[in-house]
Amino acid sequence: MIESIVAISLVLIGLLGIINLIIKSQNTNKEVRSQFVASYLAAEGVEIAKNIIDTNASLNKQKVSGINWNSTMVPGTYEVQYNTTRESKLFDLGGALSSRPLKFDLTTGLYSYDGGVASDFTRTIKITESAPITVDSIVKWRVNGTERAINVSDEFTGWRQ
Repeated sequence: MIESIVAISLVLIGLLGIINLIIKSQNTNKEVRSQFVASYLAAEGVEIAKNIIDTNASLNKQKVSGINWNSTMVPGTYEVQYNTTRESKLFDLGGALSSRPLKFDLTTGLYSYDGGVASDFTRTIKITESAPITVDSIVKWRVNGTERAINVSDEFTGWRQ
């Protein structure tokens, strides 16, 4: 009888250890997945800013009046999103960090502010210089009850001029 109780206790301790390992593994996977997505969203923010600069440079080469490579890149804080049907735009936040979550569209697999399911991610673009342009793309999110942030930064010059 005592041997059976000891054997059952050892099996239960082993099972509890395995269950604990599975739970920790799932939490770690969720955290890594979120960090992976956040890094891509931050990089996309810088790429959207670069797209706007490239569009301005292209319009400048076409001699469009008043358009310079850095004409729409005024220092400040912004929300941005890439849109395939119209050019990318900056949405001025007036100095505050974005608190509006990006939405995930289940059908397209894209993040935007237009439609879909609200995600845990917010993205803010900070422009701190206008020539050369310094762009910081900051993505914040919460995972397992902890707020995380990632910042991707780049500097752009008017080398095409």
